Amino acid sequence: MQENNESWVNSVPPKTMFIGGIVGGVLVLCTIGFFILLGMKLSGPSNVALAPSAAVPQGDEAPAPVGKPADVTSDDHVLGPNNAKVTLIAYSDFQCPFCQRFHPTALKLVNDYKGKVRLVFRSFPLSSIHPQAQKASEAAECVASLKGNDAFWKYADALFQNQDTLSETLFADLAVKAGVNKGAFQSCLSSGKFAAKVNASEAEGASAGVQGTPATFVIAPDGSAELMGGALPYEQAKTYIERALQK
Repeated sequence: MQENNESWVNSVPPKTMFIGGIVGGVLVLCTIGFFILLGMKLSGPSNVALAPSAAVPQGDEAPAPVGKPADVTSDDHVLGPNNAKVTLIAYSDFQCPFCQRFHPTALKLVNDYKGKVRLVFRSFPLSSIHPQAQKASEAAECVASLKGNDAFWKYADALFQNQDTLSETLFADLAVKAGVNKGAFQSCLSSGKFAAKVNASEAEGASAGVQGTPATFVIAPDGSAELMGGALPYEQAKTYIERALQK
């Protein structure tokens, strides 16, 4: 039997054996790839909503930033004292479920570290996957321009609380509840007055290294920045604050 097997092997042309080896190798690689993809699928979703071209973050954190966000100015929406030791610059999307999850965490950090932490909201709408995000950000800017900073934060809370039903009708209804004149609000929103500001916020965030939402830069007293990516649990987010306070 062994002689017959050796005879059969010797009778196969070398070229045929070579091609067969390549085909076999490709099949093995395809099988391995299938099980890797299956494992990724079963592991569940990330806690970061990614831009279409973004790389998948490792673990609970987004990739290291390639830059630093622009300094806070009077055009920003700030919650907390201007002399706070730590500044959280949050790039967020009103239609992103992970942003909705992290928003109360960010507010709690400001409240618990009273006087030491301030929160800055900057728009980063992922319009290709969240069709209402751009207009939601423009609506929030309209509210801020018509009623001030406190109204902006009240409106931002309401947008996240009503994330599943975002629409221009809802934007107007929530603006009225925030104390804004309905006609003035609708005129502002329909004009696209703040579209450029929202687009500039997104572009600035991208240049600082933002690849998905929520993405929060933790600015320490010494001016250094660390990127806190994703909807981290409160206790984990606190470690960033504690680390920043030591600088």
